Amino acid sequence: MLRSLLVRATTPVICAGLLWTAAPAHAQSPAHTQHPAGARPVTSATWAERATDTYRVLQQHLYEGPDRHGLYLEHTPRQAGDPEHSFLWPFREAAQAAVDMQALPRTGPSYRRDAAERFDTAELYFTGGDRPGYASYLPAPLGTGGDIYYDDNAVVALSQLDQYEATGDARLLERAEQVVPVVSRAWDDDATKACPGGMDWYDSPDNTFRATNVTALSAQLAARLYEHTRDRDYLAKAEQWYGWVYSCMRAAPGLYNNDRNHDGSTNETLWTYN
Repeated sequence: MLRSLLVRATTPVICAGLLWTAAPAHAQSPAHTQHPAGARPVTSATWAERATDTYRVLQQHLYEGPDRHGLYLEHTPRQAGDPEHSFLWPFREAAQAAVDMQALPRTGPSYRRDAAERFDTAELYFTGGDRPGYASYLPAPLGTGGDIYYDDNAVVALSQLDQYEATGDARLLERAEQVVPVVSRAWDDDATKACPGGMDWYDSPDNTFRATNVTALSAQLAARLYEHTRDRDYLAKAEQWYGWVYSCMRAAPGLYNNDRNHDGSTNETLWTYN
């Protein structure tokens, strides 16, 4: 099932207030920092309060509870056409929020159980078979299943690494490593295409383009796994994948086109996530 780009673009806003919550409570903007007339710098304590309030609302209105497998709703209130539970992408955002909440000064430890539960629940989205991976929607018996989107899989693995770094739980490192063969399937080795290489967006014969975000996120995953394992195969993948992004999709310093179609045309939209 092809996901709505609008949903993909707006879901992360739920937890936008969780950024920078790891700063200690006493950390504030330097005294020499210039601010607009009348404006005051936002203290880390205020950011922590905003993060806590946002996470509380997330749990109150979208979390379905342990009796519902620790899953989340897609919207609140539920909308016509919503699936029974959320798709993988917004679920991963909730999982990342729990990871970040653990870093809050003083209250962080109280979120450890939440974060641990999120990563156990994420496995409900995993589907096996000849082409395994985290599906966009829950496979049977909890759902009808969905396509395997390679950017989904890369960001799930990146969150697993975040949680591994926060806890030292080796299972999460192993799960992140298991995603590398999944995203490796996305690499297009057809040398006859314009700018050969790059990664498909999702696992289907209907996919018609190679995406910047998939390839870059996968490169990031491989690079971070190299940092943890010193396995040079990961380093080689990171260099190959990022090399394609830089050489084929870079429009200007810091700006990257969205995707390159199999017919040779390029989608030059400069989305923030690129």
